[in-house]
Amino acid sequence: MDDIPKERLLIIKNYKKGMKLRKIGKVLDIPHTKAHYWIKRYKKYNLNGLKTIKQKGKTPLLSPKDLTKIKEYLVNNKLKTNHGIPAGWNSRDVKFHIKSNYNISYSLRHIERLLHKLGFSLIKPRPRNIKSSLEKQEDFKKEFKKNLKRNMWVCR
Repeated sequence: MDDIPKERLLIIKNYKKGMKLRKIGKVLDIPHTKAHYWIKRYKKYNLNGLKTIKQKGKTPLLSPKDLTKIKEYLVNNKLKTNHGIPAGWNSRDVKFHIKSNYNISYSLRHIERLLHKLGFSLIKPRPRNIKSSLEKQEDFKKEFKKNLKRNMWVCR
């Protein structure tokens, strides 16, 4: 009884007293069709019919095992920048990896969701130090943008 919302129990209680559907709707400030729905469920399944049914949703295209393999691959095989330094992964490269190895095509936004779910975080620029040289910062930005034209993801 604890997992059944109070409103549904009140609908049934008033129905058992002989109250009409429209009256139940007015008293509880709900549409009478909603009261009818819960009464119908109650008649068919008793109190179990008043419980909320968990919806399953769409089954994922990648299994948890596949996601684990993808994470291991991304952690162990970091892409290198032009200078040969291991960096991170960008969304497009991860999308290509999934498409080529699992034959599943995701949008870039969904790839970002998957990466976040796997524990990766987006590389963000840090706050600037007041004492640092603006000229060096601008040079760094230009060099960084030239080498990396996409978002980069790294494991936390």
